[in-house]
Amino acid sequence: MFKDLGITFYRGILTGFNDAFWISKEKRDKLIAEDKNAEKIIKPFLRGKDIDRYKYNFSELYLIYSHSDVKEKDYPGITEHLKEYKSELKIGAGANQKVSLYEWWQLQVDYYSSGTYKNFEKEKLIWMELTDQPKFTYDDKFIYPDKRCWI
Repeated sequence: MFKDLGITFYRGILTGFNDAFWISKEKRDKLIAEDKNAEKIIKPFLRGKDIDRYKYNFSELYLIYSHSDVKEKDYPGITEHLKEYKSELKIGAGANQKVSLYEWWQLQVDYYSSGTYKNFEKEKLIWMELTDQPKFTYDDKFIYPDKRCWI
């Protein structure tokens, strides 16, 4: 039925290592102050627990969305931040794959994720994956949800 309506469901972002890719507002502001270009890949972020019935509570958490088109040299401040986690990220880049398609600084996009920012940067419904009560929210601010959410 949904397929007939042209509706597709996607899971939120699975980072592979949240400590590296989830950042505070303070860290976001610092990275953007150092390099205005960084704002292009730092996105407002929503965790499953931030979703309530018919609304969300933005916790001023941000995602470094370093997708497969991101080049390490284009975002020096972000690269420096991610270097703090390089050893963990290098392990994650090939952990469940024979050959990784991504570099250590890039998110390891999986089959169930949208695979493209275009699906996050439009109006959408977001809902929690597992909950004992309805927790849906409407988003028109282009927030990127985590893996515990669907769009």
